[in-house]
Amino acid sequence: MPRPAHPDRRTRILQAAREEFGARGFDGARVARIARRAGVNKQLIFYYFDTKAGLYDAVTALAAAQLSIQDTQSGPATETVRRAIDTMLTALRARPELVASFVHAGSRREAVAPGQVLLDLERNLASVISKGQGLGYFRDDADPHVVARQGVVLCVGFLAVEHRFTDPDLQAWGREVGETMVRRLAW
Repeated sequence: MPRPAHPDRRTRILQAAREEFGARGFDGARVARIARRAGVNKQLIFYYFDTKAGLYDAVTALAAAQLSIQDTQSGPATETVRRAIDTMLTALRARPELVASFVHAGSRREAVAPGQVLLDLERNLASVISKGQGLGYFRDDADPHVVARQGVVLCVGFLAVEHRFTDPDLQAWGREVGETMVRRLAW
């Protein structure tokens, strides 16, 4: 069980771990490098997080908490879906280590922890879609989880390969993904 940490130290450790895991993955990351980046000793990291896996889980949980796409604003469900996609893309772009772990999971640890984040993104987006179905905006025969999963994959896939394009336009991609989902759900 993680122990309480001094907020400044905890923030520095989590930031350094985010960078290290993002650059090298779980298997390639080294606690010594994380400690050096954070300006703490290795033993302090193990004291706070018990294990490297505990630290990885904390980094993933923090990223997941920052990726919520639930939209409580009122308005047409079509706009809510579009906003949810835009929010997801923006949040994921700010967490490149998470996108890399989705795509390049080299260990069981990397596959399980980020996999939960993907499921949470799907669940949140499916909730937005289900609400729209309940209000009559969308077809009832469309499975909200399947459509949400398609949206998540389109967002993660784009972010995983956007560096390969000469001029990636995140907003344009988000608009197109949102529009594709809305058309898929339309009566």
